[in-house]
Amino acid sequence: SGNIKFNYETEVMSGGFGQGISTTAVQQLQALTVIANNGVMIKPHIIDKIIDRKTNEELVTQIEKSDKLVSDKTISKIKDLMESVINPSSTTGSKYYLEGYSIIGKTGTAQIYENGRYLAGSNDYIVSIALMFPKDDPQIIIYAAAKQPTHDSSLVLPKNITELVKNISKYKKVFDDTKEISSDISYKLNTYINKPVDDVKNELKEKGLNTIVIGDGDKIIKQYPSKNTTVVENDKVYLLTNSTNYTMPNMYNWSRFEVIKYCELVKMNYSFDGFGYVVSQSIPEGQKINENTKLDILLGNLKAN
Repeated sequence: SGNIKFNYETEVMSGGFGQGISTTAVQQLQALTVIANNGVMIKPHIIDKIIDRKTNEELVTQIEKSDKLVSDKTISKIKDLMESVINPSSTTGSKYYLEGYSIIGKTGTAQIYENGRYLAGSNDYIVSIALMFPKDDPQIIIYAAAKQPTHDSSLVLPKNITELVKNISKYKKVFDDTKEISSDISYKLNTYINKPVDDVKNELKEKGLNTIVIGDGDKIIKQYPSKNTTVVENDKVYLLTNSTNYTMPNMYNWSRFEVIKYCELVKMNYSFDGFGYVVSQSIPEGQKINENTKLDILLGNLKAN
């Protein structure tokens, strides 16, 4: 059961780095709703519906919400930090990274307290992961933990959890990035920094990749995905050039994740409505854009032929 004893200042201080307290999985979920709902906490319910025995009518259940507990600015910062945890170059959450999925998360490693002391064995820990997606408007929270794993603690959760993320995303159409890849041809990207734009475009075109050039410069100053990332035919590769003369691309049928990566590269604000692929955009193709531009995207199930 969850337990917090804040009788002494030392107990408050040790709670700051996760010792001296315990929580249940449902309490963890409730705390995570604060991040998912922009500072408002929602009480979880392990229930589908309530039926009145006498009338057989379904009773309306109330969603229990708190007042706003955390500012939007703080929540935004927390989401950025949680995104960095799942970044493929990170050390703790990289095994939960899925290309094309906008996932944020936090790993956990807790010591186990028994009989007046913390256990000191090599596997005497509770390892855990909290994931949310999509980042900008989380619809799903996953919390999982394993106590005293009998093999590598870094591998005990990721395989099953990433499979769960894929299945939920496909079922709920959270991203619709989960379309099946028809090609088995894959490539490992090189680094294209400081190389001529035209040369890189031709190289990537020969490999069947979809190149998105940002700006009208002649040299590349940033790329996404990064060096050594494995891509397949028709994947998008973003090339940011040494020019800030940006124009709006046609984003029809782009995924949510693809839009986010583009906007992050040009430092443009964006918002989404709906789920699936881009069906309309507030800025027409070819219009000049900059960091002060705001893009509104409508997502749906329409797909280009």
